[in-house]
Amino acid sequence: MGRDRGAALVVEQAILPATASDDRRTSVFALYNILQGAGAGFGALLAGTPNLLRRGAGLTELGALRLTMGVYGALMLMTALLYTGLTAQVETPAEPAALRISAHSRGSCSGSPLYSHSTAWAAAF
Repeated sequence: MGRDRGAALVVEQAILPATASDDRRTSVFALYNILQGAGAGFGALLAGTPNLLRRGAGLTELGALRLTMGVYGALMLMTALLYTGLTAQVETPAEPAALRISAHSRGSCSGSPLYSHSTAWAAAF
């Protein structure tokens, strides 16, 4: 897929690991991606709805577009209601865990070209 998924993708993928046990995490991500792909395909199929409503139901072009947008709005409202069902389990902890670097690691990092380059860049600001 392309870049057409929006900001919700990042939030949803950050939430997913908290909703499944370690042994089910891959399955949850797989199901999530399958459902997203199916939803995109279903959405593409529904793009023809206004034309079908014009021909099949005898609506005007404007009436068919209004009805289609109303259904789309109702679907988005249902999605928003699903988000309200999220529990505190998906929230990030209030205090991030402290990063512990041993003295040995600090010594090996200081000789690294990446480390010296990043500290020189940070010192410039």
